[in-house]
Amino acid sequence: MPGDVANDFSFIFASTYVMVFNSKVMGISTGLIGTMFLVARCIDAFTDIGMGRIADRVATGKNGKFRPWILRMCGPVAIASFLMYQSGLQSLPYGVKVAYMFITYILWGSVFYTSINIPYGSMASVISQNPKDRYSVPWAACLRAF
Repeated sequence: MPGDVANDFSFIFASTYVMVFNSKVMGISTGLIGTMFLVARCIDAFTDIGMGRIADRVATGKNGKFRPWILRMCGPVAIASFLMYQSGLQSLPYGVKVAYMFITYILWGSVFYTSINIPYGSMASVISQNPKDRYSVPWAACLRAF
């Protein structure tokens, strides 16, 4: 649960602020930003499935099958998130800013965020053989947090 809150916070922040930042600060048209969102979701259709297959096929190690991906990719997702909001680049030519926006957003969301979110979501399925245990784990963690 706590990991999911942090993961969702980063996604919600990007989902709500990336359009404002790129349109108001960087001066990129909202039509191009919307196109970027569409392209990223189309890429996600393949990267989500691909990451699920990769994470599922990896041999289970001492940290399990999915946890190593979360640990391995937390740095890249943070760096990509930081790179998406570089206001010092607003003096670059328009085409360069658009390319930079597409590259950093797609790297952040379709590659790095996917490589954390898919394994994180998959952990519940391997936590126990008993479906009741799998169902109750998030609620137990939530109750312990309060």
